[in-house]
Amino acid sequence: MSTNIGKQLVCDRCGATTFLLYTGTEEFDGGYTRVTDFQTPKEPWLLCEDLGDTASGHNYVDLCPMCRESYIKVKNDFFSRKRVDIFDQT
Repeated sequence: MSTNIGKQLVCDRCGATTFLLYTGTEEFDGGYTRVTDFQTPKEPWLLCEDLGDTASGHNYVDLCPMCRESYIKVKNDFFSRKRVDIFDQT
């Protein structure tokens, strides 16, 4: 039996997954601080985006490459629109 040590990324929007193999551990401060290293994903994921209260109670979400592109498109479209003054009712 073989074992692969690593970390699995799961998209919080669509559930897509990818597995990143363990590549080693770096030690700092004479071994007091250890950082575990994994492979980088083949396509960029959006990891730990702070959405505040907008994502059904999730403050931070991880998004797969496809959902990441959709999110960036919606965010850019939102901010590129003309400012709307919600208090001006005339």
